[in-house]
Amino acid sequence: MNSNNPKWKQLLEYQTNTDKILFQGSAYISVLLRNIRNPFSRDTLNAYQTLHNKIEIETWNEFINQPIWFNSRVKIDNKTIFYEHWYKRNINYISDIINEEGAFYSLFEIQSKYKIKTNFLVYASLKSSIMSAINKMQVNPEKNNIKPHIPTHLRPFFISKKEQNQSITFFVQNIQFHLVN
Repeated sequence: MNSNNPKWKQLLEYQTNTDKILFQGSAYISVLLRNIRNPFSRDTLNAYQTLHNKIEIETWNEFINQPIWFNSRVKIDNKTIFYEHWYKRNINYISDIINEEGAFYSLFEIQSKYKIKTNFLVYASLKSSIMSAINKMQVNPEKNNIKPHIPTHLRPFFISKKEQNQSITFFVQNIQFHLVN
């Protein structure tokens, strides 16, 4: 464990892969919680998941800046998705497969841009799932996909002081503190 990190973060990193938490949807936390017994870590992850799920998507930019993987809004056969080989190629957010014009990259463009092997059926299923989420949420595709971006689920941590205090207060109120043995 790194001595430069706060103790709570060291504990959480010891039990989980915190990088994956940042690049996955909220359903990933449910997967993690199956194996975590430490009450503090469980409460921290539950609070983060609650905050993550309360974020409302209202604009195209917010929509495309959410994770693809383990996203409860993006499902195939009513299950969240995770393609590990895509994740390893840094395809993490919806914006990673959307061009500057607001359209999906073609299969060939995805394969060339990310040097990934995939087939038409896998990509068509993913696109269809995302299109279904777009229709349900009634967001309209826009041009000018601006990068770099702040992932939608991390926005509460990068906002004005007043809004940040409200987010942190919400987060802390949802954690039940336990003594760590």
